[in-house]
Amino acid sequence: MASTERCAISRKATALTSGTVLAQVRQSDYQVKFKEAESQASEARSGIDVSKAQYEEAVSGIASSKAQLVEAEAAYVKAKLDFDRAENLFASHSMTKADYDSAKAQYDMTNAKVAAARSQVQVIQAKADSAKANIDVVQAKSRGAQAVVQETQIPLHDTELRSPLNGVGAGKVDREKEHWFLQVIKHS
Repeated sequence: MASTERCAISRKATALTSGTVLAQVRQSDYQVKFKEAESQASEARSGIDVSKAQYEEAVSGIASSKAQLVEAEAAYVKAKLDFDRAENLFASHSMTKADYDSAKAQYDMTNAKVAAARSQVQVIQAKADSAKANIDVVQAKSRGAQAVVQETQIPLHDTELRSPLNGVGAGKVDREKEHWFLQVIKHS
């Protein structure tokens, strides 16, 4: 049995009020576990903030990437129209091969930019989805860490024996059996 650090009741009659600490066992081991649990809970809460910031950054990136996609699609439409005209003019021998090749290269380049912009939107959307899922995971970890904090508080609070009532009492210690007794002499 743990030794007591403090005992409010002596062998002589002592006045008691409800809630008076009668005895307290060593709390240091329980305090260490509690502080460790609080630290882990704090880290988990910080992880939520980091995950939310990553999500917001990804959402912002989606908007920017979608704007780039719109620009690339607009450039593609113009290049496609220019290339279609160039094909007709080249077929009727009204355009040089060099001008035709330039229109074709511009069309191919804008087509590649649209594909790259679409890919970028998908990549950033995947990052946002992953960050959102990570928020859920970190929040679950935080709830688990908070539950551990609450669980470590129980034995910490159980290190104190408190008087349940007002009255007069006297204590007795049986050192051989390592027991402590409280005898209520008068209850008020």
